[in-house]
Amino acid sequence: MSNYVLFTDVTVDISEEILKKNDVTAIPMPFFIDDKEYNHYSDFREYGFKGIFKLLRTQAKVTTAQINSERYIEYFEEELKKGNDIVYLCFSSGLSGSIQSANIAKDILAEKYPERKICVVDSLSASCGFGLFVCLAADKKKVTPDIDEFVKWCENSKLHMCHWFTVEDLFFLHRGGRVSKTVAIAGSLLKIMPIMHMDNEGKLILMGKVRGRKAALEALADKCLSTAVDIEKQVIFIGHGDDLESAEYLKEYISKKANPKDIIINEMGPIIGAHSGPGTIGVYFWGTER
Repeated sequence: MSNYVLFTDVTVDISEEILKKNDVTAIPMPFFIDDKEYNHYSDFREYGFKGIFKLLRTQAKVTTAQINSERYIEYFEEELKKGNDIVYLCFSSGLSGSIQSANIAKDILAEKYPERKICVVDSLSASCGFGLFVCLAADKKKVTPDIDEFVKWCENSKLHMCHWFTVEDLFFLHRGGRVSKTVAIAGSLLKIMPIMHMDNEGKLILMGKVRGRKAALEALADKCLSTAVDIEKQVIFIGHGDDLESAEYLKEYISKKANPKDIIINEMGPIIGAHSGPGTIGVYFWGTER
């Protein structure tokens, strides 16, 4: 039985420290500011967290692109040469075509290293929900030496990873085709906050609307409190797009109502932030179902 290593990508929106602690490598992803290309790494080495959200608030043109097969080959082959097998937990296919590039790389490398296994798992997750799933998978890996058993666990578990979030500016979702222009305008004028969710196909869906930021944060917390499994045993992730104050409020609200094992606040990166905008807040946890 060979060793296997765990890869993911930077849309997990968790820190380099957490990734290293869990022995996971996050592949960087390209993004563009006014057509100039950068790469997002989990340590924000090319463009800082505060800087990217300052740009987004000025309506700068920030766009993203999927990881290409050449980059996957570069990262995967290094481990294959060492005799290791690979499991790659990928950003949701409902939001990105990166998984197609990963599978192209897998097919190319399979011919070159026929004795090795490369497993690509569609997480159907994004942002800190994806990050939490990766952390739980890393824990499972420690007690699961068999790669096939581990992949089976990932496939059977991923739809328990719940994503609930809201945004501050509906026009970012409008530009990504998530809401209509009419909804974006009306929401901005009336201070309507959307309650968003990730469905079983890994796509973002609108689940409800409330008036006001505080009501939206409490609605997210209530979703967590009502559907989390054994919440007192869980580590819950909160992610924010440069709104630490709201993230802290959400953390405190959940902590007062329940007693989770821990609640960790994470900073959102430019890949997710470019599409959801500054002020995005999400809560991510293990639930009965999505």
